[in-house]
Amino acid sequence: MNEDLRKEYQHDYYIYNIDDIRKQQSDYKQTESGREAIKRASKNYRLKLLTKALNKYSKGEPKCNCCGETSISFLSLDGNASVSFLKKLENLDYPEGNEILCMNCNWGISQNHGMCPHKMVEVEA
Repeated sequence: MNEDLRKEYQHDYYIYNIDDIRKQQSDYKQTESGREAIKRASKNYRLKLLTKALNKYSKGEPKCNCCGETSISFLSLDGNASVSFLKKLENLDYPEGNEILCMNCNWGISQNHGMCPHKMVEVEA
């Protein structure tokens, strides 16, 4: 079967059976495996957006601008790693002015009047 015919058939099938398909999807989302699949997909989507943003802002080697942490699990952009923020950055084609920080440095900055504890140690020494 040619690719265009297959797509046309799938589209027609979906349109004709849309109510049944939506009911099946809704029922699946209520099951334990459905909820787990949604969690997994959401986590993977967020990680994909975060990795893309970190690579863009770091020129390919994501790390904290303060302490050098490289684990993507700990990194965020300006303390925000939410899907909505990352999607907004992607839609704006990653504008200038965002800084990669690990969660420790970000928390330290918020608790120490804008200065990371790593920098405070350097100033005091």
